[in-house]
Amino acid sequence: MDNPNTTPTRQLIIILTMVIAGMYILYANLYADCFRHKISNTASWSPTVFRGETIALRVDPHVTTVNDLWGSRAIILHLAGLKDVQLAPPKPSNWGDTIFTSNKRDRQALTFNLSYTFPSSLAGPDRQIVDGTITGDVFYPEPFGAFEFQDKTVHINIPVHAHLIPSDEVPWKDIKIILYIIACLGMLVFVFTPAILLKYDKRNFWPTEHKKRYGMSRWLFLVVLYGGGLLIALVTFAGYGSASCYGEIYTLAGILIVLALVAVIATTITKKIQLQKTVDTLARRSSIYLLSRVESE
Repeated sequence: MDNPNTTPTRQLIIILTMVIAGMYILYANLYADCFRHKISNTASWSPTVFRGETIALRVDPHVTTVNDLWGSRAIILHLAGLKDVQLAPPKPSNWGDTIFTSNKRDRQALTFNLSYTFPSSLAGPDRQIVDGTITGDVFYPEPFGAFEFQDKTVHINIPVHAHLIPSDEVPWKDIKIILYIIACLGMLVFVFTPAILLKYDKRNFWPTEHKKRYGMSRWLFLVVLYGGGLLIALVTFAGYGSASCYGEIYTLAGILIVLALVAVIATTITKKIQLQKTVDTLARRSSIYLLSRVESE
């Protein structure tokens, strides 16, 4: 049985909102993936980048730590023709002669979440390959036998072959365009939601039964769900360090969330105004009717 408090207009706006939110999260992740690189200590790294681009790096040294105990020398990026760049500072060892741990629960893989910006002033032709390496050392305690451990060192040595291209030939231009189109559609939906509902939805916009059951309007709940979903999805970007695209993604999501809240507030206010006008109109009609009855007698 259909909910009497849900009209086709509301259903359409709910569907549009959820579709736009889902599409935005999908394409925001696709856009961010173009700037995020997973690097393994057992393979070379060959990114395609442009000058001035900031990329997020997740380096896997193939190390499993105990109680998150580990240390390292500085992680350095060496590129031909450029000064060496420290991607991660050194970290001293933070364990002694005794470690209290569980063999299963307290072991986890180590990853480095780093960032690097290719210099805009990099000399040479627009298209070129810049070779180099990422180097460093990671040391950590490794269980040895039943109740002992030994210090172990893993050497990081990742060959780098960076393919530089002009900024106007980046492969993610189409994804960025689609992301902006989705964001603009979302903005239009929220901007025009109050006007559409006032014109086509004649029922009470904040159903009393729903408020008693859930403590808030279905629309406020929808906005909270929508905004919360976006924030949860965007927080996952932080695990990869910073990247050139993050500012755009967060800004667009912030605008959508703000417009969603404004739409709820605007609709609430206009609905109250409309309800008051209806009450005033009915009161005037009743007064005229009573006045005419008295005069006729």
